[in-house]
Amino acid sequence: MATYADQLDALIKIQKLDSRTRDLRGSLAGVPGRCAQLTQRLEAFTADVAAREAERDALKQGYRERDNQVKELLALIGRSNARLQEVKTNKEYESVLKEIDDVKRHISEIEDLMIADLDAMDQAEGAVAVAVSTLQSAKADIEAEIEAVSCRAEKDKQELGVLEQEASDLSADVDPTLLTRYRYIQQRKPDAVAVCEVIDAVCQGCKLSIPQQMYNNLQRQEALTQCPKCDRIIYWLKRIQ
Repeated sequence: MATYADQLDALIKIQKLDSRTRDLRGSLAGVPGRCAQLTQRLEAFTADVAAREAERDALKQGYRERDNQVKELLALIGRSNARLQEVKTNKEYESVLKEIDDVKRHISEIEDLMIADLDAMDQAEGAVAVAVSTLQSAKADIEAEIEAVSCRAEKDKQELGVLEQEASDLSADVDPTLLTRYRYIQQRKPDAVAVCEVIDAVCQGCKLSIPQQMYNNLQRQEALTQCPKCDRIIYWLKRIQ
């Protein structure tokens, strides 16, 4: 079995590996959410294009309906003109002329609306073009970012595997009781720091002083020593320099 000093050194290294492992796991845990967020952004751009196209298509449909309405009214005028050849009295003649004038006025009103439709269609077509261009640009950027996130995650997974193996190898050199104590303390600390140095008789975990005699004994580091204030395993900084 390795000396206590050697085991302590192993614990310190394990703690560094544990810290990096937590960072990697935290980063990996955020990958699905980040990818989902990026996908939602892309979907939002796609939905905007669809909405702009729907607006444009609705305007085109409305224009076609007005155009068909004008054609029907023109056909009505043609029939009315034919009726003029058949009327027998001035009153009937004037009545048909009034009908024709009313229809022509209605056609004029519709044509004014159609002109406005053309302007609106031009604007809508422009809005579609802008939305499509924005989508294409955003799609390239977002897909590139998703790829980068995925590649980073794959590298993190590989590094995580290496770190876990290194920690496992180091743990084999540590007394099980000491390792259990380390894990017990680690789980109860918000910062997950279970082993920390002491500088000038001050524990760097809780920033409080330890008794001078304990500090003197700590410099020999022959047995497990825990901070009387925070219960962390402590060691003398200069011993590992």
